[in-house]
Amino acid sequence: MINQHKYYIIVDGDRHEGPMSYDEIIVHPRFSPTAPVWRDGLADWAQAQLIVDFADYFAAQQRESAIPPVSHSNPPGGTPHYGYNHTSATPGAMPEWWYADSRREQKMPSTYLAFAIIVTICCCIPTGIVAIIYSSKVSQAFYRGEFERAENLSNNALLWCLISLLLGLMCLPLTGMIQYLSQI
Repeated sequence: MINQHKYYIIVDGDRHEGPMSYDEIIVHPRFSPTAPVWRDGLADWAQAQLIVDFADYFAAQQRESAIPPVSHSNPPGGTPHYGYNHTSATPGAMPEWWYADSRREQKMPSTYLAFAIIVTICCCIPTGIVAIIYSSKVSQAFYRGEFERAENLSNNALLWCLISLLLGLMCLPLTGMIQYLSQI
């Protein structure tokens, strides 16, 4: 079955390129397992390694990079190592996507969206809107692989939720006092 999907890739922050065919996107200079990719039928942008369409491509790359290069020279100590290059086993020698499984272990930080909506309605609209904006960006950053940014956005959403709640609680006695004085 020939893949007929048209793909888009994010290249610089929020700028995307596309549409591209499967053959075009896999040779794109920014294409990697962690590159944010989207195609029709996906709910949101996702890392390329998480899209089923590219599973065979990355599996083949992984097999190719796992085969150590053959070396016919002896190491400095003079002991032959029979075709296995020991330097390929050093940490960091594998491509970045080789270690991608550890990134899948990341847990998405809380968006605090429900809290943000409640404090916007009940407490303080302007600061609640700021909380909603931060909340809505958490999952996008996480699925793009920007884990640190997602954590920062989550922390900012919580901060603005708490500010909204605090302002709402501070205004509560003031509104009660104004209502009492208007009845006199």
